[in-house]
Amino acid sequence: MTETTQGILLTYLFDNFEVGNRKENNQLKNASRKKMMAVINRDMVDIEELKLDIFADYQRAYDELSHLTDEAYEQEREEILGWEPTEEIIF
Repeated sequence: MTETTQGILLTYLFDNFEVGNRKENNQLKNASRKKMMAVINRDMVDIEELKLDIFADYQRAYDELSHLTDEAYEQEREEILGWEPTEEIIF
């Protein structure tokens, strides 16, 4: 999984990802691969309508998730949920 896709998933899996204030998104932290793809697809419609330059990144993330098995997605999701924020800016 690319860093871009991991970063996009991070924005869905956490409501807040700051040092000392890490909060998981209770509605999406256990979302299946198909549910996450549906959420990303819904947001892609808005991103495309607004002509935001992040559309290609979201399209790539969606495509990447579509090629993962459910098990591989769950492993990636659990890895991301195990991340801890640092003072460094990752993206």
